[in-house]
Amino acid sequence: MKNQRSALSKFTDLFLVLFTDEHMRETIMEDIEDCYANNKERKGSFLSEMIWLCKLLFILMTFVLKACIGRTIMFKNYLKISLRNIKRHRSYSFINIMGLAIGIACCMLIILWVQNESNYDCFHENADNIYMVPLTIHSADGRATTVKNSAGPLGSEL
Repeated sequence: MKNQRSALSKFTDLFLVLFTDEHMRETIMEDIEDCYANNKERKGSFLSEMIWLCKLLFILMTFVLKACIGRTIMFKNYLKISLRNIKRHRSYSFINIMGLAIGIACCMLIILWVQNESNYDCFHENADNIYMVPLTIHSADGRATTVKNSAGPLGSEL
């Protein structure tokens, strides 16, 4: 059990090095070790290690929440600044936003077209053996027109 506790202690040290400063690290580590010692006497080794991990996860969650709150405040400020710039430069903003919207719409249409072309006739069992026979029609004035479909009786002849 001593080796497990030392491994847990090393993990906690590494975790606290990543997320806290030196003064705070020492205080937190002392509190967790005191709690571990008290719990080990009363509740046993396994349960005290679980409590140790729960306390460590609680500390992690507080750091994450603090970071998220700080980021939401910054996002709010960025949003205010961008709305002010949009109001100040209306024509420039309109051109940029419309260009972005048209570009995104074109990309989506191209992606849908490529997906449709690559999945053509894939629902058949023998999709690898499906071939398209184009039909070329020559008109009297010398123009040739190619169409992708052919006459029904061609299947029985092939």
